[in-house]
Amino acid sequence: MKCLVFVSTEWENAANIAQAADKAWASAPPQIKLLARYLWLGIAFPGQNQGELLAMNVVEAETGEAVTAILYPVSLAGAKVTVVPVQELPIANAAELEKKYRG
Repeated sequence: MKCLVFVSTEWENAANIAQAADKAWASAPPQIKLLARYLWLGIAFPGQNQGELLAMNVVEAETGEAVTAILYPVSLAGAKVTVVPVQELPIANAAELEKKYRG
């Protein structure tokens, strides 16, 4: 399963979060892969606090336990974490896929 993982924290806590994330990924189980990491340099969503850091990771995991092995230490360090499972769709034939999933 692929997931978008949103991690947010106040800027003052960014060093603690980064350290926890580095340690967690260094001992990550083999059932999880980090595919991409993005850091917003501005306000990403309406209502986001100006002093808040927001990062998004794209991960692929075989189990929920593998996701937890990474996110639990980051949460304990003070980050707010949201995991959104996503389904990968091919780029071509969007209209055909829409009909298929509509039923």
